[in-house]
Amino acid sequence: MNRKTSLIFALLALGSVGFNPAMGQPRVLTSTAELRTTKTTYALFTIDPSKFSGGQTTASVTAALSTAIAPAGLTACVVAGDLNVNNMNCGNGAIRFGSELYTHNFDSVLPSPENLVADAIGDPKFKLATISRSIGITEGVNFFSPGLNLPAPGEITQFRFDRRIAQFGMLIDPKAMDSSNLGSFQIIVNRQTLTIPTPVATPAAALFIGIEDPHGFTEMTIVPGGSNQAWISNYYSIVPLASF
Repeated sequence: MNRKTSLIFALLALGSVGFNPAMGQPRVLTSTAELRTTKTTYALFTIDPSKFSGGQTTASVTAALSTAIAPAGLTACVVAGDLNVNNMNCGNGAIRFGSELYTHNFDSVLPSPENLVADAIGDPKFKLATISRSIGITEGVNFFSPGLNLPAPGEITQFRFDRRIAQFGMLIDPKAMDSSNLGSFQIIVNRQTLTIPTPVATPAAALFIGIEDPHGFTEMTIVPGGSNQAWISNYYSIVPLASF
């Protein structure tokens, strides 16, 4: 067990002493259907200014991208790059990812934003490039990659929110290029630990994981299990407590 893992569990043990159940009643969500319609779902993108044309700017491309993906229920979260960028945030701090979550454009089983939009608008030919060639798609991984398509041991990850939220959910690819590397893992929220079983020896498929607490929460920690504990993620959904 590394130092960071030991620290997390030490804090968890300390927090559980004299725990007041009224402080939180979290439960696991197993389907996107359990998320309230008041959710905001962020998808990760990059914008490369060197590929602008016709007077485009980061602001204008971001606005056009946001309009294009809205029919799929998505909100654009533009990050600084698609390889090992960390300390990201979406929605001007609505979600703040810890230093242990990095960007990477891995091949994964997560659905493409282009396909989600194409399905939503009924246009199978929809491509982000028609908006701007500067737009790229990226994903979040819980490891620092030594190179393109090279996973590494996964890390404990933390998520923080700028207000109390009642629900959080995201899609993950639990294989991270190796279908045997991730077992069940834990989510710590409001000083309680919930275990989420993850398929290990089954064909690769995107997995939804989520948490709900009607008392609200402002941070959560994911502790992965398995051999190298790595996963790929995108489509981060939040429901503020005020909209629950």
